[in-house]
Amino acid sequence: MKFILFIAFPLGTLGKEIRGLTELSGAKVIQLKDDLKREFERHYTQRDEHFNRLITERMLDLKQTVTILNQERIESNLKLELLENKVNQLVAKYDLITAENTSKDHQHKLGYVQLSEKYEKMEQGMKALEQKFDSKSTKVSSPINKAKSFELLSSKVSEIDSRVNLLKTKVAFIEQKLPSIQDGVQANCSHVQTRLTALEANYKSISPLKEQGVIKYLLEQAVQTENTLDIYSNDIKQLSNNLTTVVNKTEKEQEDQRISGEKLKKQVAALSESFKIANFAIGKLQTVTQEHYHTLLPIAKKVDTHEGHLTELSSIVNDIADYHLELVQSEETTADQTLEVEQETKAKKERHDTTTLAKPASQDNQHGKNK
Repeated sequence: MKFILFIAFPLGTLGKEIRGLTELSGAKVIQLKDDLKREFERHYTQRDEHFNRLITERMLDLKQTVTILNQERIESNLKLELLENKVNQLVAKYDLITAENTSKDHQHKLGYVQLSEKYEKMEQGMKALEQKFDSKSTKVSSPINKAKSFELLSSKVSEIDSRVNLLKTKVAFIEQKLPSIQDGVQANCSHVQTRLTALEANYKSISPLKEQGVIKYLLEQAVQTENTLDIYSNDIKQLSNNLTTVVNKTEKEQEDQRISGEKLKKQVAALSESFKIANFAIGKLQTVTQEHYHTLLPIAKKVDTHEGHLTELSSIVNDIADYHLELVQSEETTADQTLEVEQETKAKKERHDTTTLAKPASQDNQHGKNK
């Protein structure tokens, strides 16, 4: 009976301890779940904040880069438009100068041809005069007369020039009216002869044709025109070189813009690749987190199952302890009843023994009396 009591009481204590451990384990499991949940939420929150911050920074950098590139593109377009306008202006100016030079060149050529024809005609006329002068016997004037005539001619250079111009005009007029004049050549022969005589008289006093002021002026104008044409040609060459330089510079700027665009495309591709890597890392982290969650979920389920088992075990232990207590109490009751029965039996036996001992004595007394 002592052994039964010794087993019963520790089993009850063990049940209480198991129940307490079960409750403590359940609280720890709940706390562990809450801690894991908080840790996952904190981890995901920090991860989302970190990636959102990185994405925001990258997007801001990308927007700034795109804005700068758009501004540069607008500036480049404006510069290109200005350059195109300048090129168009230069081309128009070049075309205008070319047209003017062509017109002037044509005019100068016509003037030069006309002057050459007039010069040849005058030279032919002079040769004819020289021939006539050689064929005739003229009186040689004295040096004093030559000096006087030279001074006179020197003082009347302008008059000679005007006369030469008048002569040219008249010669041109005569050339135009030559068909109509030929009919009256014979009638005016004496007048022409007189004029020729006057011309022959003044021939030596007239400077050579190439040394005359008008011819010099015309030759200088022709040379100056040629120099001007050379200058214009050099200017046109310089303008062409400048235009070529501008075109090459424009092509280089366009090439630089194309290279910048390719660099921007490469940067955008690298940024897209970074985004892909970040998304892959996020997906990998989510996968690992889900795997950890799925790994911990069976453990939590096992803990819940063990908690149920421990609860069942605790109830079984409590039932066993109650059963032992009932057994002990029933045995104590049975022992008390047995003790009472034994005591009653003993009392009855003692009374029986007392009765038995009393009966022989009385019988002996009766036998004595009978004797």
